[in-house]
Amino acid sequence: MVKTFMSYNSNEFIVNIMYSSTFLVVNMNPVGLGTSVHTGKVFNKKQKRFEDTRDFFLPLFEFGPTSTIHSENQRRLNALHMRLAKQLPGSWNHYEDFIEPCAVAAVQVHNIMRLAGLPGLPPHMQRAMYLFAKCFYEGFLMESGVVPRGSFPPDFDACIKFNEEWGRRPWPPSDAARLAGKAISEQFEERWFPRPFHFVGRAVFCLSLADETLEYFGLGPRNQAVTFLVKKAMWVAFMIQALMPDPKLGTYEKNRMKRDGVPLPQSPVKRFVMAALLATLLSVVIYHFAKTQ
Repeated sequence: MVKTFMSYNSNEFIVNIMYSSTFLVVNMNPVGLGTSVHTGKVFNKKQKRFEDTRDFFLPLFEFGPTSTIHSENQRRLNALHMRLAKQLPGSWNHYEDFIEPCAVAAVQVHNIMRLAGLPGLPPHMQRAMYLFAKCFYEGFLMESGVVPRGSFPPDFDACIKFNEEWGRRPWPPSDAARLAGKAISEQFEERWFPRPFHFVGRAVFCLSLADETLEYFGLGPRNQAVTFLVKKAMWVAFMIQALMPDPKLGTYEKNRMKRDGVPLPQSPVKRFVMAALLATLLSVVIYHFAKTQ
């Protein structure tokens, strides 16, 4: 279910949102932050770090956490962690540091849908995303061995609560955290938005993050007007998906066609629906600003 859902409801933009917000909250922990500062990729190879993570996660979503393709990718990731652990002993021996990104992955799409004014994932998809993330978590290695069995939150709602509790912990503030937060946000803004619209990218990036998280990384306060527009735009995007005919190609097939230089089929119906919904969004924006004057 997760493979099908992600194939027809995600793309590199969505993956980047998931990467950025997950990487950010992991860096709230001084241990995770210390590793990021040590490797330096978050600062001097921002796009390369995202691309490496993207190339790790797309096979995970396409083939699943029990596939041989993902197992090999996770083996390489564990080996990388253990090499870093030799330079920073103790940095990879806290199982909650592995729970957090997996718990975020379980609930992120659900949270984004709710922020856009939609009901969120139905119960069967919540269960599927939870089991997917739990299986992913159980493939990680700590310095002392595999992550403890039974340590992952017991259900989907518990993942939500774990994420909320993580964000409320009294993490010690630091200049390094603010620099890392700025760099992670800039990676997303620079990849998807022209420079004059980086403030829109910042609003998209911050949408699913708690106010405490934004304050910790120096990314707040939110621009409420821009955040309102971003939520409306996301609602429109979800409505486009709901109104469009079922796609014949998923994200993974499209990626392979692009890689092989095969032109993608164009849908006139999609262009019409998108134009109509964008016109609706523009009307909402005009009404909102007229009302605030």
